[in-house]
Amino acid sequence: MEAGTVVDSHYGHSALYKVAFQVGGFYSYNIFEYIACGLPVICSYEQGGDNIGYVGDYNFGATVPPEDADALVNAILPVLTDGLYFTEDFVKRARWILRELDVTWDALVDQVEVLCQSATGLAH
Repeated sequence: MEAGTVVDSHYGHSALYKVAFQVGGFYSYNIFEYIACGLPVICSYEQGGDNIGYVGDYNFGATVPPEDADALVNAILPVLTDGLYFTEDFVKRARWILRELDVTWDALVDQVEVLCQSATGLAH
């Protein structure tokens, strides 16, 4: 089984996937997996690094203010019921946009390496 198929299969069983983001951290890269698998993302727009901007900029889901539980609750149902999401067209559009933006592993690997080195205190 190809890696993409495993990820698609794993996320494909969910209508909603919650991930705790860390400021400036690694988890903001996860949004690309969710988006590429056709899942919309709901996240805080001030946490998780610059990658979160893609969610609002390209209508990949919803962004909410950090630590605003009411905003999060109010974002979930509209995303789950919006006909834009959970369709083949959404998946195709999302993957096309990610390719156009060069959001690929090859393009991100250096950024991830710097994050790992920073987290462990190792210099390149």
